[in-house]
Amino acid sequence: MDEKGNRGSVPPEPVPSSERSNRGAVDVRKEGEIVGSDGAEDSRWISWSTGVPLAVVAVMAIVLGKLEPKALRLDADAITHATSFLAVAVMISLFMERALEVFVGVWRNPNLVHYEAELERIGQQLQESGLTQAAAESLRSKQHWFTVRRLHYKLGTQKRALWASFVAGLLISLAGLRCLAGLVQLQPTDGTVIEPFQKFLFHFVDVLLTGGLIAGGSEGLHKIAQVYATMIDTTNKRLRDGVTSTATTSATVTPSASPSVPAAQP
Repeated sequence: MDEKGNRGSVPPEPVPSSERSNRGAVDVRKEGEIVGSDGAEDSRWISWSTGVPLAVVAVMAIVLGKLEPKALRLDADAITHATSFLAVAVMISLFMERALEVFVGVWRNPNLVHYEAELERIGQQLQESGLTQAAAESLRSKQHWFTVRRLHYKLGTQKRALWASFVAGLLISLAGLRCLAGLVQLQPTDGTVIEPFQKFLFHFVDVLLTGGLIAGGSEGLHKIAQVYATMIDTTNKRLRDGVTSTATTSATVTPSASPSVPAAQP
């Protein structure tokens, strides 16, 4: 932490020219430690990305084998619910994005401004005339180190913003906005009994899916809405074309001539 109590790395202090080469070596070692920690994090992520799907598949197999959950019937107003949900979710995502932008900016921007100011200062020093080769190499080492730190800081900010948006999406879903609840009948009218555990599992999946959709942002929801609208328009067009072609075919058929009845003889 720096002297203001902010998170982040402490910027290298100015040192005499005789020690700049040593300080550059220290910066390189620090950068190597950062890269090493990133490699360990990638290894942990690979382990999680392999183990979690296998665990989910195993749990699904046990649930299907032991509990035999019933297939849920689609609700008659499923299409209307899907359209309404997409419109409301896009609006809520816009509100949440603006709010998170303010909260995360207040939390993370001070250190980012510090890194950018240091990079600008080092860039100005590199443009000064009369720099020795050792001093220029030390400044370039610091510039590279601050560039790497700024990149890692931005990635950390994006990761925290994504987790914050996912938590906010889960809370909104828990409050009652769901994407699957209006699509199926949890209380069928034909007398089919849905087990409590299946209802719990359905609501659990619904909350997770809705939270993920809202956390994905308004742009992703807008793309889904566009795909849905295109699909509906294409279906309606095909139906209209089919009705039109059927009517045209029936109108062009010539009725067969009925045989003439001879006149009655007196």
